[in-house]
Amino acid sequence: MKMIMLLALSFLLAGCITPDPSPSARYYQLQADASLASIGTLEEPPLILVGPIEVSPALKSSRMLQRVGDHEISYLEFSRWASPLDKGIAGVIAENMNTLLASDHVVPYSALTTSRDQVSVRIMVHHFEAAPAGKALLDLSWSIIGLSDEQDALVSSAKLESQVEGSDLAAAVAAQSDLLAQASKAITEDILGKLTKR
Repeated sequence: MKMIMLLALSFLLAGCITPDPSPSARYYQLQADASLASIGTLEEPPLILVGPIEVSPALKSSRMLQRVGDHEISYLEFSRWASPLDKGIAGVIAENMNTLLASDHVVPYSALTTSRDQVSVRIMVHHFEAAPAGKALLDLSWSIIGLSDEQDALVSSAKLESQVEGSDLAAAVAAQSDLLAQASKAITEDILGKLTKR
């Protein structure tokens, strides 16, 4: 009986000193905009590569970023991007552009992709952040390199904002996806202008 009581006490003490398990990480993914419609088509469309995409150093962490103040940001330890942010952005913009061009010729950049007729959209993302029940911000620039040489590159930029319709991170990511749809449209309009003037 004494042995049973000692065992019960040891289990009780072990339970008291065992730390609570850490919260598990939640993973978020940007999505293409299914509501987009075609804004133009290209005759004999070239292969269009979205990328390489460069993100600012602050965005290279897998942890999601939130702005706390004008000069302060915070990383959310248990809220992560499901894939590297540059890859996620490239995939979403490529899918959006295929919809906008009624095409299947837009693909994310790969160093292994080679084609005689191709257009490259190189993108630099300076800021990309959102806060639940606040605003989402996307500040980016891009260059479109056509079928000749890099001196023909068309360089553009945009600062976009979208209201976050909700108080959780899923709503914030949805607003960021909306910003990528806006950026995709601006890039597609540049592509249409560049290729129809060749």
